[in-house]
Amino acid sequence: MAGNRTIFAQFPEEILGKVFSQLSMEDLVHATAVCKAWQQVASSETLWELICRRRWRLWMRPSTDASAGTSQLKGCYWRSMCQHRVELDTLARSLVADMAWPLKRHCCLRQLVSLGDYVVEELEKLSSQQGNLQEGIRYFASVALERINQSNCVKAMQELLKTPLSKLEDCLARGALIIAKLRYQDLDIEAIESKLDDWKEILLQRLRKDPEFTRQGGLETSGGTLAGLKQLNILIFGKVRCPTQGEETLVHGHHVDDVLQDSQERQNLNLRASREDYYNPSYYYLNEVLDSRKGVETSVAIIHSAIGRRCQIPVQMVAIPMHYVTKVGEEESADERFVNVSDSGRLLQRSECIDLIQSMGLEYEPKMLAPVPPSSVFIAICDNLIAIYSQGDGDQDARRQPKERQRMLLPLLDLLLAIKPDDCSNRFNRVKVLLEMSDFEAAIKDLEELLKLTDKVGMNAEDGISRALLQQYLQNAKEKREFHAAWSSARRTPRPHDVLYKIGTIVTHVRLQYPGVIFGWDKEFSLDEEWITVMKVDQLQYGRSQPFYRVLVDQNFRSTSTYVAQENIMLALGSGPLVHEELGMHFIGYRDGMYIPNEHLCYLYPEDVVEQEDESQLRDQTER
Repeated sequence: MAGNRTIFAQFPEEILGKVFSQLSMEDLVHATAVCKAWQQVASSETLWELICRRRWRLWMRPSTDASAGTSQLKGCYWRSMCQHRVELDTLARSLVADMAWPLKRHCCLRQLVSLGDYVVEELEKLSSQQGNLQEGIRYFASVALERINQSNCVKAMQELLKTPLSKLEDCLARGALIIAKLRYQDLDIEAIESKLDDWKEILLQRLRKDPEFTRQGGLETSGGTLAGLKQLNILIFGKVRCPTQGEETLVHGHHVDDVLQDSQERQNLNLRASREDYYNPSYYYLNEVLDSRKGVETSVAIIHSAIGRRCQIPVQMVAIPMHYVTKVGEEESADERFVNVSDSGRLLQRSECIDLIQSMGLEYEPKMLAPVPPSSVFIAICDNLIAIYSQGDGDQDARRQPKERQRMLLPLLDLLLAIKPDDCSNRFNRVKVLLEMSDFEAAIKDLEELLKLTDKVGMNAEDGISRALLQQYLQNAKEKREFHAAWSSARRTPRPHDVLYKIGTIVTHVRLQYPGVIFGWDKEFSLDEEWITVMKVDQLQYGRSQPFYRVLVDQNFRSTSTYVAQENIMLALGSGPLVHEELGMHFIGYRDGMYIPNEHLCYLYPEDVVEQEDESQLRDQTER
């Protein structure tokens, strides 16, 4: 053995370095223990940097934070960094596994969000992990990735709003895309902004070829700006409408008909602002608007402004009551024009905007036609999306997807509070969402902050939020936390003989015929009186004195979970795997016609799990 070491030690360092560069990090560590020659080569900072960059896309200087378990190795920066990243990856895997336990879930999630981008790669691996019994890991890793993305969006918006106002108007599209990325995690903001730059180049080419734009002196003059605005409208809307005959003639002087008929027409966006489907959330997300070429006035106005300002046309956004328009020109000047984005870009003068306002029964005030700051535009988008996702209170389809609503409402409220931290109304709305998600610690923290704000800024009576109401919510939140902790830790043993179905069993509703999987049971009805009244529990044959089951319903039928009496379900013979977004929250996977419960359910219902294992062993013996 010693002879072999001598031979290896004689290898040139250059060759050893090339060989070692192909090793995994673990094997490289082993190589340092072989002999002094190998240790010297394997400890090379260049080599460790290569391995580190190959394993992770993102890297950082190792933290001295003791909680991360980082050990600094003097003179070995890259090796120390590799060690730190391995520790972070290990911590991420542990936190994801612990998310199966409800009492740890939100704490683990917050810790993963705090680790941020430096655990994203490990989470991506976990979220795409193959195997029938990895459903839980995939689910919780995906949840963590979603929350990290949303946290990054909130930080990006906070950074964007630090931009001076004069420059922030040029960033309207970026702010709107940050809001869109809350929902579309893989959205490439730079790629979409590059598309906007492409349309900018098309507009600049048209301006250079436009004789009227040149004759008016270009963007250095108000007449040239108006000529540029009309070409911008052609690009955005495909046609231009003007209020007076004189301006109509001028438009034809721009060869509008020719533009619409030649090959350049295919380059136009042909955007349409819809007022008919105001509650369609896709009309607020800029990426969706650019794909469908249809959106609400706000989105179309943002695109109009973004492309115009890229070409140095000073387009500003104006929030007329119940309308968003854009404008150019100095206030009340002869060259001031407003663009009605909901009417194919029709150009309006101030007097026509005043008439529009008064036609709504409103008294005109000059501030109604003043440009709005970008932050107000972002707030309006979030407010409208929150109103849409909150429609679940009265909309049957939205009621069927409460978790989806919660997941969308929470980041939007986070974003609004990042813009306006002292907004009591939105903080209170966030409390309600957090309570629905059983994140009691975060809800209590918000309620305590709200109570401080009442002393600091007072309460707006219109919000309907009083100190007494907050104290009542705080007390209820603490009681719910205690009940949730007790329910999540109380073992259901011994198992009553009259409980016929086990955790993980696929059943069918006797009357409604939807399939679902059982993820919990009670020996008798245990919800509140409101549920008894709504679901007419006392009208059942066996009433409330029978086992009740918590069931995830297949999303092909209803996207929800329900609480159903034993007399209303039966075994779903021959049923295969179901579809439901929360299967991974309760089960690690599907096998032999049953769903396999995760650690938490195994703890709560130990006898159900033992019976499953006995049945599985019996099947294995029979097959042999």
